[in-house]
Amino acid sequence: MTFFAVLLIIGLFTILPLIGVYIASELWNLDTSGMFVANLIHVFIIFFSALLAIKKVKIKNYGWKENGRTFLNTDKLFSLILRYSIILSIIVFFLYGRAIFSGVYRGDVRTSVGAFGWLVTFISRYAVPGMMSFATVVYCFYSDKNTQEKLRFKFYILLGLGVIVGLMLGGKSSVVTMMFPALIQYSQKLTVKKGFYIGLLGALSIVLIGEKQMGQTFSESVSYNIYRSTDLAGFGTACVWDKYPNGCPSAYLTIFNTFGENLASKITGINRHSKEFLQFNVARDVTYDYYMDPEGAITGSGNLTVTSFGEAVYWFGHNYFFILSIIAGILTYKLIVILYRTRRSDKLRYNTLVTIYFTSVYVSWLNSTSGSLLSTFLGLTTFFYMILLYFLLKYIEQSSKKKIYVKNSIERKGARCSY
Repeated sequence: MTFFAVLLIIGLFTILPLIGVYIASELWNLDTSGMFVANLIHVFIIFFSALLAIKKVKIKNYGWKENGRTFLNTDKLFSLILRYSIILSIIVFFLYGRAIFSGVYRGDVRTSVGAFGWLVTFISRYAVPGMMSFATVVYCFYSDKNTQEKLRFKFYILLGLGVIVGLMLGGKSSVVTMMFPALIQYSQKLTVKKGFYIGLLGALSIVLIGEKQMGQTFSESVSYNIYRSTDLAGFGTACVWDKYPNGCPSAYLTIFNTFGENLASKITGINRHSKEFLQFNVARDVTYDYYMDPEGAITGSGNLTVTSFGEAVYWFGHNYFFILSIIAGILTYKLIVILYRTRRSDKLRYNTLVTIYFTSVYVSWLNSTSGSLLSTFLGLTTFFYMILLYFLLKYIEQSSKKKIYVKNSIERKGARCSY
């Protein structure tokens, strides 16, 4: 079960939209002929690349070593992680959670946060998941039974804070995605039974949260979430397939998102919240043309999701989409190999960064793209968040180093040296 979490996460964000295409393509009143087969090829290339990476990981025997040793004071480490997680959770509550718990629509909350939107993104997608990932490794692989008993309460509190931050984001799947980094780290210890229970708990939490948020019955929430993860998840991509059979001639404009939408708006001189700016973001573009919320597309309060396959079509059309699929496969292979190759006691911080990059950048791109792989993986905002996380982890790690005192066995009090 070592690779259960990685394959499961990739599957959730590639196979479910594919199922939506298969089931609902006849209901969309769009030209989707050939789309399912093309999407299937895209998904196959990504999974084939993932399996190749896993094969290499097995041959090289990469992975965390049981009962490994570190020079970290685990008690102090957990105290620091818990302290900063609490502080960051409080910040998210006042910026975001308070409005979400009051029943305000998530899209309206997102647009109202304004200049602090980056902080909510950093905390919820990088900082808190990153600290949970780091703590999970130390707890599961670098702590003996006595230490685990001592740290168990703090570890559970930390996981609970992750759940709370996920709830404050307002998305039904946010709680589950918050746990992805910790799950990836823990999967090396997973059994089939535990994996089944974790998967069931994750699905149940999404249904129950949706039930409370939308005032639905349990069965209504189940039906809606199946629709949301399949039909609706594939609809945005189907719109791209219908609108750009030969690819979009101005797809290169999405590269401006490398600087972030605010800076891209200043560079181009086009108002971010205008119809003209929609060409810089494929999701907002098709939302305006195909969805019943053109105002939401302009303000950014509501968007259709366009998958990585949709981006491939947006750039290269029906006939040559596989070019980007192959690039996606190479990225998948490289990231998975690095993810497991860095599972070493002297690479804890680096491995955490790679894990967060995998879940918050790569996986996010699989499910929801703005139209440019380049701007997603090499964007200034991505680097900014990763650098912030690096320094946060570095501070926590260095503040938790064990102090080692070495006595000088040669030097004695009153000893004399003669030459």
